Amino acid sequence: MDIVDALSTVAEFSIGLAGFTGIIAIFANSRERIGGALRFRITNLLILSFAPGFFALITIGMVYFFGSEETPIRVNSFGLAFFTLLALYRAFNARKKIPEEERRILSNFFWTFNIIIVLTNFVAQLVNVIVTSQYSAGILLFGLIAILLVAAITFCMIVFQIMNAQSTIEN
Repeated sequence: MDIVDALSTVAEFSIGLAGFTGIIAIFANSRERIGGALRFRITNLLILSFAPGFFALITIGMVYFFGSEETPIRVNSFGLAFFTLLALYRAFNARKKIPEEERRILSNFFWTFNIIIVLTNFVAQLVNVIVTSQYSAGILLFGLIAILLVAAITFCMIVFQIMNAQSTIEN
């Protein structure tokens, strides 16, 4: 599988996850009140599900425009590293704004796990920008998949949170 095919697959998965995020947002908003923790997760999921698709499609377009893979991969690794910093900054600030009683439902384990994934991705993408190697395409792909992994974890946490809230309402 060449890099364009792999990036196309990432873009398709990203778009599908973004679509399911919209469906979840509709279900969450149908409740009387959407809490800060759920809003935090849905916003993160939207950001994390769109970004890999965007970077994948931009990379594909640049590969065809430049006729090679090296420059598009390095440029998009830089973009992904920059996006990672912005996403982390936004997530930390948004998490602080959630009332303490609602913040308790956010898993510290998954928060830490996601931060480790995102920081590892940031370092990998910076190295990819600075050092060109035969693995550059794989490192960019790893970064996009890592962001999708964090999005998938967030998706599952939202589903469990909604299911838990629904069972609490029924009891």
